[in-house]
Amino acid sequence: MRLMNAHIGTSLGLNGARLNLRAGAALSGVGLAVNGGVWCMEGFAVTGEIRLVGARLDANLCLTGAGLRNEDGPCLTLDRASIGSLKASGVTVVVGRISFVGTTVGGGFLLEGAHLDNGRDTCLLVGRSTLRGPLRLRYLRARGEVCVGNSRISGRVLLGDAVLDNPGAVALRFTRNEVGSDVVCGGMTAHGEVRFVYTQITLGLDLEGAVLANPGGAALDARGLQAAELALLPGRDVDGAFILEHVRVGLLRDDPGRWPSSAACNGLTYAVLELRCCARERVRWLSGEEFHPQPYGQLAASYVAGGQHDEARVVVCAKERRRQRDRALLGWVWGLLQDVTVGFGYKSWRAAS
Repeated sequence: MRLMNAHIGTSLGLNGARLNLRAGAALSGVGLAVNGGVWCMEGFAVTGEIRLVGARLDANLCLTGAGLRNEDGPCLTLDRASIGSLKASGVTVVVGRISFVGTTVGGGFLLEGAHLDNGRDTCLLVGRSTLRGPLRLRYLRARGEVCVGNSRISGRVLLGDAVLDNPGAVALRFTRNEVGSDVVCGGMTAHGEVRFVYTQITLGLDLEGAVLANPGGAALDARGLQAAELALLPGRDVDGAFILEHVRVGLLRDDPGRWPSSAACNGLTYAVLELRCCARERVRWLSGEEFHPQPYGQLAASYVAGGQHDEARVVVCAKERRRQRDRALLGWVWGLLQDVTVGFGYKSWRAAS
């Protein structure tokens, strides 16, 4: 079915249509322009590719409940297209990739409750795109990589209760994006690595209740993330490491008891830290990684800002003990003596006793 460079003044209705072309584009609308809505629902099913590269769809593209399949490549390609809004809740992709590269979406981008399956490959690709509304991926079920990169999203990004399954690889690659609102991943389950690398979020990144599992690798890589708030409160024991290097947040909400055994925090900065708990629990963050003084200094400064000077001294002493571990034997002995006598100079009152 070819509609290349066609201009439709009202709407295009394909409800209930079934298109089958096992090799190539079953529906080709390169350069298609539609002033009204494009309706592909009520049992709409395609074997082959829907190719709408460079299309201009002024109103809705509606794929609610549609079934898509293409074993030879993308099942839906909207690269360099302009769309009023995408409504694809409940869409099922048996095999294939949905591709939005260089695409502009004027309203919402809805894939709530969708089932995407592309084996070990990328099942959803959004790259270098502009979304002027929310990106709604709640209850998404994805097998393969979900990739959103180098894009601008003015609304909320909702991944609540999504299940992303790509074990041993990247399950969610959300990198180098600018988000004008917040990113909510409450209740999300990810089998594979979750990345928020070099992303700027105007409000917060919420990982409360998220299940993160990537055995032997990074469960969460957020290097270079900038956000007003980070809620690092996963739902149960994290299987994998945290990489939080050079993360900058205003408010860090976390629970040290939910942190993994390995966390790289060099360059992590925050203005306010919650929950407040004893420093001995907090320094467990830092005990498993390569020694860097900055995370200890940041944590001590947080306690000082809250008026908890005794807790700050605990952190500073822990930093000095960690520093001594890497020194030669004579230096280590001298450091041990400093620790038990005057607490590296932070407990000088001991000398008088």
